[in-house]
Amino acid sequence: TTGGGLYKIKIGPMAPTAAPEDYAASLRRLRLGTFVVSEQEG
Repeated sequence: TTGGGLYKIKIGPMAPTAAPEDYAASLRRLRLGTFVVSEQEG
């Protein structure tokens, strides 16, 4: 649903008005960064 998509973008690292592809790219970078940080901390 549109409401669900908007909600997911709102709680994400980017603004709700960000383009879907930009949001997806940011999410991939965020996941990769989180993985690297977890590896270093572990």
